[in-house]
Amino acid sequence: TGAMVSNIAMVLRNITSKKQLDNFKMIDGINLYGILAIVGLFYLTPAAFIMEGPALWSVGWTKAVATVGLPKMIELFVGSGVFYHLYNQVSHQ
Repeated sequence: TGAMVSNIAMVLRNITSKKQLDNFKMIDGINLYGILAIVGLFYLTPAAFIMEGPALWSVGWTKAVATVGLPKMIELFVGSGVFYHLYNQVSHQ
């Protein structure tokens, strides 16, 4: 259910941001996406540390690296980042 809520929130964010784009003619879609991503980073990073705590992040990272190895972990991060960026590039055009 967490993934479904995340997907719905993403779609609603994209719809809302496109509607708001009509009010700001000087900002194109990809720049709006960039602004939203940066603002989201600043809002959600502290919230994640408060909710889960840095110790839990460390344990999770150590377990993940032990399970799949560091090269595979980096490959997964880069791959998900590239596909996330490409999706948003297309959806905000």
